[in-house]
Amino acid sequence: MLGAWAELQAEQARIESRRERLIAPHRQAFDEATAPINSKFDKQLSPVREQSAQLEAQINEAVKYHFERDRTSGFYANEAEAVVITTSVREIDARVFYNNTPEDERSSAFWSCLKVQIGKAEKFLGDAINRLAEQKTTYKVSIRVKK
Repeated sequence: MLGAWAELQAEQARIESRRERLIAPHRQAFDEATAPINSKFDKQLSPVREQSAQLEAQINEAVKYHFERDRTSGFYANEAEAVVITTSVREIDARVFYNNTPEDERSSAFWSCLKVQIGKAEKFLGDAINRLAEQKTTYKVSIRVKK
């Protein structure tokens, strides 16, 4: 199967290479022919894009402010809308979890519920984290054409 897959990959590469060779002169000619048009419109679009980005940032701040203040979750004007999309993730503070679990229930199942965030722990402990951390290895198959 691996040999057949490699042959198909090679055939695909040959076909795509032939296609690109045939398209390349047309693409270059197209880019050259349309360069003045693109330049003209890029000059017109640049300030519009800049103003749009500035307004978008202001709208984001205003909508967040109103949502936090009075839970207004959407604003509508003409053909535009700005809607707050909320996502929530349940979290339990490790101390709260520990303090609310009776001591006789702090078994291996309890401890498997807790995970240490390596990045934050490394900032807190420095290189000592390497002494404490376990290296867990997982395996994934990668199939590629040898060069």
